[in-house]
Formats: sequence, structure tokens, C-alpha cells
Amino acid sequence: MFCANCGQQLQDGSQFCSSCGNRIEHPTLSNKQEINNSPLETDFSNQETIEDEELLLYFVGEEKQDYYLEKWKKGKKSWNWAAFFGGLFWLGYRKMYSTILIIAALFILIDVIVALSGIDGWRIDAALSWGIAFSLGVSGNYTYKKFALKRIKQLKARNATINNLIDDIRTKGGRSWRSLLISVGMMVAYGIISVLILTYIPPLTLPGQEQTNANTKLDISSPSNGVEMNKVDISKLIDHNIQALQDEDIDSYMSTIYKDSSSEDDYNQTLELLSTMFDEFDLNQEVTGMTFLSINENEAKVRLTQTTTLLEGADFRDNKSILIHTLKKQNGQWKFLKSEVESIEYLDATNESDNVSETITSDVFTLSPQSIWDFSLNKEIDLNGDGTMDTITFKGGPMRDDEYLNEQVEIKIEINDQETGISVDAESNASLFIYDIDQDGWVEFLYETGGRLPAVDIYQFGEEGLEYVDSINGKFEDAQPFEVTTSEEIYSYEEPSPSDIYEEASYILQQSCISCHGSNLEGAVGPRLLNIGGKYSQEEIQEIIVNGKGSGMPGGLISEEDASKLAEWLITLK
Repeated sequence: MFCANCGQQLQDGSQFCSSCGNRIEHPTLSNKQEINNSPLETDFSNQETIEDEELLLYFVGEEKQDYYLEKWKKGKKSWNWAAFFGGLFWLGYRKMYSTILIIAALFILIDVIVALSGIDGWRIDAALSWGIAFSLGVSGNYTYKKFALKRIKQLKARNATINNLIDDIRTKGGRSWRSLLISVGMMVAYGIISVLILTYIPPLTLPGQEQTNANTKLDISSPSNGVEMNKVDISKLIDHNIQALQDEDIDSYMSTIYKDSSSEDDYNQTLELLSTMFDEFDLNQEVTGMTFLSINENEAKVRLTQTTTLLEGADFRDNKSILIHTLKKQNGQWKFLKSEVESIEYLDATNESDNVSETITSDVFTLSPQSIWDFSLNKEIDLNGDGTMDTITFKGGPMRDDEYLNEQVEIKIEINDQETGISVDAESNASLFIYDIDQDGWVEFLYETGGRLPAVDIYQFGEEGLEYVDSINGKFEDAQPFEVTTSEEIYSYEEPSPSDIYEEASYILQQSCISCHGSNLEGAVGPRLLNIGGKYSQEEIQEIIVNGKGSGMPGGLISEEDASKLAEWLITLK
């Protein structure tokens, strides 16, 4: 016999468990005999000495006997909270492995059907899980009784005596934490099988489905869950959006834009911008790359690489842009909520990436001849940030009037189809450095004369072309905004005062704004800005420049510092 509390095997007639100390109770039989003291060694097929209902008590275990007796009196339906919340784990705790296997087989069958049909199966799984939970909650007690009686019948067939039968029932029945762990293992095994099914069983292809899938730009042959279906829908939305731009169909394009009461101004501004763009330009739009950054049931972020080239019109710079689009569902349909520019690369007329126009940023362009005599160096750069390449020629003549001095050196500039330049002297090997020191949009020229006492002469554009500004002792080392460093000293330019804000803002506008808003801010692809100071505050203007507004005005085109300078000037336009 065994202890009903801990399961320890006991000697016949024991009054207390040697393992846990629990008092050993011997239930009263129908004939009022104590089982442990019974001399019966009877075959059950010839004589019933104990009722199944009494044997159930041994099967349940001492702790829950009263609970289940009370529930079983109510018939087939009585609520069991442990079965409702524990579900399959409760079945394992009560050692009902066969019921777990039946339920797991049902789920596996559903997974196979879902995989073959290519439908979204999570709703089916959720409904089935809740159905099983309610079913166990309502009928779990009765199910447990049927299971116990079946096991008792099996145990009767293999035990010849009452004592052996009761010991066997106590061992095979009751509850077990180890059995609970076994049920957890069974659920893990089911999870692995489910993943394998959904991964390796392809969906059945229906007639006509191949053509539909071939027309989908995303590599998704048949969506197997909600995320993949949303990716397909978003891909179709982007195709629709780009096609509307190609067709210059305003209504079709605006149908892809999110609109509610809080975004009505942005929506109207996008509509105005689109109308102007279609009137002024004929553009070709092409999406060359797409990556999903995040996606859930109602919102997604997508990175698009988009190339825009001018087919007809003026004052538009071909470009390749990387855009971050935020999309949101509205009335069950995906819409563009907002867009941000991650980067933009301007292309030349051939739109080849290896012909990207050079612009003056933080780099110092250098022309360094190998000899003091007879040299000619050329470089094409954008001297004033207008997007047009200009030619710089740095050359020295072959005449050798003085073996220590070259008097035939020229710095010649070809800009806007006009030519200007100066003549300088060179001692030893001279170099020319080009950089926008005062950050006004026009580069300065720093000429290192060489010689026994090295110095750097600074020239800049003026009314007469290149004009001398100042000289710095030492050899050139570095140039930064408003500062030049030589081996001897640091030369500082005076930063613009508030009265100079127009010139600084003008440079920023030339670099980043006129392609959309017009060279005089009269409006082009973007809206007219000549009265923007009467519509927004300085802080609002800066916010729009930094973060964008709607899908027509992207954010991130210039730094926050430049945005502050530009907003300071734009607020004066009323």
C-alpha cells in the first residue's frame, strides 16, 4: 500500500507514513470491514467486495475527495475554475494524457489546413483555445470522473486482491507535479510541430493565383499570416501612389493620403503642392528599393529608395532620395500618414551615380602642382552652391625670368559663363586651397605662396572678380567655418551679425529650398513663401523645416542650426 499524501510505499498495517508522518486512514467499506485488516483474497470477477464509487475516493486522493464528491452530485455539468484557467496543464496535473493528445492532434490538423489554404489561422486557433477552456470549465469534473472510472476498471482487471487494487489506484490516480511537467513538454513538442508545418508545408496554388502573385512587387507568393497580408497591401498602396504621380492624377494620389480633422491643413497643403508640381513639371518617379522597418495591425514604417528625374520643365534637380514613410490604417485601408527624408543625393543630367555634382561642404579642395614651373591644374566644383559646375584653372607659365620666382602664375575662374582671375607670384612649390570660410555660399581661395617665408593669401569674390582680403603667416594646415589655421597662427573671420542674416539665409535657400519653392520664393513645386511670416510664428516655421509638414514638405533637409537661421529670416516675410 502507499501513502495517500506523498505516495511512499508502506508496510501493511502501518498507522503513520514513515516519509511524511501523515496518519494512514483506512476508509470504511460497504460491509464495514477495514481493508488493511481484511483477510479477503478474492477474485473480483466472482464477488464485488468494494463499490466503484468508493474506489473513486482513492483515485482522487484525500485532499480533493470532498470537492469532487460535491461536484459529481450535480451531474454532468459543474464548473471547475482550475480546468478553465489551467486547460491542458490541468489535464496533465490529473494525469489525463490521452485527452491532451486528442486536443493536440486537433490543433495539428487545424495547422495543416491553415498552411495548405494560406489563410490567417490565428483567429481559428484563438477560437478553438477559448472553446476548449470553456468546455473543460463546464464539463471538466465529469470528464475526470469518466477517466477515473475507466482507469479503475482497467486496474481491477490486473489486480486479484483488494489491497493490491487500492495500492495500484493510489499510484495511478491522484495528482502529480511531474505529470504537469510532462504536459508542458507535450505542449512544447506541439509548438515545434506547428512551426514546422507552417514553415515547410506550402499553400495550395489555386487556378489564376500565379498571375496575381507575379504582379506583386513584394516577394510574397501567398500570405500565410496577417503581417504578410499587410505587407502585400502596403506594397500595392505604394505602387498605386507612384502610378498616380506618373499619370499626374491628383484624385488618385490623394486617395492614398491619411486625412482626419487634425491633419486637414497638411492634406490641403499637399494637394496645393501636387497641383503646382503637375503644372510646372513632368517627372519620372521610380522606386528602386523598399524595406519594412516595423509593422503591426494598424501602423507601419517603410524605407523607400526613390529616384525622381525631370522629363520636362525647369529649375528641378534630379535626385535619388531615401524616404521613411509612416503608414496608418483608415477605415481598414492603408494610407500615408507622414514622410521623412533620410538622405537625398542630387544627380547630374545623366542621372548616373558616378557623376554626382560636387558641392562645397566641410571639405577643402586642393590644387598642388609638382613643380614651380610650367604646370596647369583644373578642377570642376560648384563655387556658389547653385548646382552648376564651375571651372578653376591654376597654372604657371614656362618663362624662367627668375630661377627663384615664377611670375606667370594665374588663378582663373570660369563661372556662370564668365571668366575672371588674378595673377600671382610663386616661390618654390605653391598650392591653392578652396573653401567657403565665411559660410556665405561663395568659396574663398587660399593661395600658399611657398618660399623662404611661407604665407597664405586669402582672396574672395567681389565686384571686380577675385579680390585680395588678407595674408596669414605660415603654411596652410586646415580650414573650418570662420577660421583658417596655419603653422604659425589661427585666422578668424567675423561671424555674421543679425543684420547679415539675409545673406546667410540666402545661401541656405539656394542650397536646399529654391528647387521646390522657386528662386524668388514665389512658389514652384512647393507653396509660395513670400507671406509665410504672416501665417506662422518663427517657432512654427522652424518646426516645419525640421520635422516636415504633410507628405509634400519632408523634414530633415537641413540641420537644426540652419533651420533656426532660415526661420529667423522667413518670419520677416509678411
